[in-house]
Amino acid sequence: MSKVGANLRTLTVLCALGSVVPTAQADPDVATLEQMIDLAAAQHATALQQGVLVDAAMAGITGWLNEFHESADHRVLSIHQYQTEMAYFRGDGYGFGVDIRPLHGHGARVIDVFAESPAQKAGLVPGMALLGIDGYAFAGKSTDEILKALQSSVSDPQRSQVIIEAVNTDGVPDVKTIALGHYHIPALSTAQREDHLLIDVRRICMEASKLLHAALAEDATGQLVLDLRRAEGVDLDDLLILARQLLGDGQRVGYFDVYGRSALELRTGNASAWEGRIVVLVSEGTRGTAELLAAALRDQRAAPLIGTRTAGQGQLPSYHALPGDRVVQLVAGAMRTPDGMEFNNVGVQPDERVTTGSSAVISPLIPPPDLQYDAALRWLRSGE
Repeated sequence: MSKVGANLRTLTVLCALGSVVPTAQADPDVATLEQMIDLAAAQHATALQQGVLVDAAMAGITGWLNEFHESADHRVLSIHQYQTEMAYFRGDGYGFGVDIRPLHGHGARVIDVFAESPAQKAGLVPGMALLGIDGYAFAGKSTDEILKALQSSVSDPQRSQVIIEAVNTDGVPDVKTIALGHYHIPALSTAQREDHLLIDVRRICMEASKLLHAALAEDATGQLVLDLRRAEGVDLDDLLILARQLLGDGQRVGYFDVYGRSALELRTGNASAWEGRIVVLVSEGTRGTAELLAAALRDQRAAPLIGTRTAGQGQLPSYHALPGDRVVQLVAGAMRTPDGMEFNNVGVQPDERVTTGSSAVISPLIPPPDLQYDAALRWLRSGE
């Protein structure tokens, strides 16, 4: 047995015994984790609920792995938590269906309203300001407090609707009653400008690849602002399918170091790349495979990265079913950029660092400046 394996088994057993059954007796015939759990369960049959020792053992394993890998990506999920997270990556949402920008001390500005969502059916449109929800006023509240109030309003299973205090785009106050429900969040959205195409990516997935292909096919400007500031992904196959549209045939996207095995070189498949000019927007909201995509575009297409450092989520998860409707999330491995750089916990640095600017807001109805997007346009129009 390796030293790591021995330490893992020791720590797991100590966790199980120390936190749940501190009076368990040692047994020289106990050689496996399963035997230890069976022994402890037999000695404390009247005090233990079903599955509690397995839970304690898994808590010890995931805790040790998180400490060893300096991450928080190893964890045990209930089946409900797992299904909720998988639904998110499919774009399945529940609530009222708006994309917002919180404005510290003022409220939130509606950036987008998803098609066929409860919000769209209730009459919300982009540009409206949200001033409160269910009697909770946003005035004077921090960004975190605003987000928490909005999230908690849709997480209560007993609640079927919310009441929004809003201001219409013409400045007239309004109150909207919205019945909560399901909706789909598109993987990306596009906007054709006069001299460039703007693509705002939320998820690196097959849906995004199809939408990207359609948008690039219709573009006549030959200039692309690829906004990855809130993009994330966890599937390498989805990444390679999307990346080949921008990188072309056989280009190196990066590497994936599979724990316990050798590194895999990640290359695009057969495809012809869109050949226009690209500038990429990144931020701390750029996560997972979206970070690798940004680095690959910089390394292989000389696309400048503008914004702030990415999240540094360079490890990818794997999921494994456990007894009792539970799922353990482990880390399958770590990604590296095409030039071999590891970015887990450190992120990918932009070529031009541009922050979001001042938090001062004149009115929630006035669009706040997007300094990062403005910097991208300057680069495109400079002809560099």
